[in-house]
Amino acid sequence: RLYERVGMRAAYIMTALRFPWDILGRLPRRARSVVARRVTAADAVSIEIAFSLPKGQVESDLAKPTRLLWMLVDAPGPGGPPLGYASFDREFPGAYPFRVAEPELAVPLLEALRPHARPKIPYMQCVIEADDAGPLLRPVVPDAGEPLVRAGDERARRGRRGAGVAVDERGPGGRRGTAW
Repeated sequence: RLYERVGMRAAYIMTALRFPWDILGRLPRRARSVVARRVTAADAVSIEIAFSLPKGQVESDLAKPTRLLWMLVDAPGPGGPPLGYASFDREFPGAYPFRVAEPELAVPLLEALRPHARPKIPYMQCVIEADDAGPLLRPVVPDAGEPLVRAGDERARRGRRGAGVAVDERGPGGRRGTAW
């Protein structure tokens, strides 16, 4: 309620989790044929539109030297809209954002990231926004619809991502933020 008093509102559910790589093989696969490929600057606008990302976010991520950006497209041709997007930081290790058009499409996107993960780290952090992660996790994590979900021994935190404007009085003229 504090955030609501300063003009912010909940925009969607998000799930932050530590994804153990060893459960990747137990996630459901789709028959749909998709291709994972590296993101280029030419893809930025279509990704931002498809996944309602802030304008400039993809280009900003492309400029970060520790980030590897991957997207999913339909296999028959590259002309369709993006079906998945992840900005993967192997040093962290994690992906933010991690977006897919349908929950089952997370598997091929995760499979594209796996070869780039650090070999001695058995997991990656993942933030799944604007979606209930339950449909993806339920086959391997029975209580995925609960506020606190488990993937093996790891825990995921669910929360709300908000939108609005907050003013931080510490800076001259204040600073603006678009999410909480």
